[in-house]
Amino acid sequence: MGTADPTGSGSDPTSEGSVNNCTAADSDDTELSGEVLGDLEAGQSHVLQGELASDDPVDWFVSALGSSSGEPVLERISGAVTEVCLYVECESEPATITGCGSSGNAALSPMGRPGCCAPAILEAIYECPQPSDAVILYASVANSAAAVGDCEAYAVELRHG
Repeated sequence: MGTADPTGSGSDPTSEGSVNNCTAADSDDTELSGEVLGDLEAGQSHVLQGELASDDPVDWFVSALGSSSGEPVLERISGAVTEVCLYVECESEPATITGCGSSGNAALSPMGRPGCCAPAILEAIYECPQPSDAVILYASVANSAAAVGDCEAYAVELRHG
């Protein structure tokens, strides 16, 4: 189960009171059930932490951008992550992805939202049809190489440039 640490304090996702993905069902496994984060204002970041396993290889997170200026960046900090993805939803109409940074590639989410995926870091450069549109980000963190039965911890930073 992924957890967000907006303070960057480095809380342990396996500490007492949290759910271990390898022993219990996880509720943030789909785009629609992703863990909801607080608004992400320009210059702020969220540290996303969790564990991935062969039977639970993807965690999802959802965050609203507090302003549409600056491009969101998703970057692997540590752990067994084979892919990070960031998808953008504009309030009025679909977003247009105009770039994904030097290591990212354009992609569509399972629900058809446009975005970018990369092995370690990406910058989602997008345009909304209306400059005043509210923007929602959908982030996924995956480990497609997890061995059966293994729990692989990770930390990823989502920041608003």
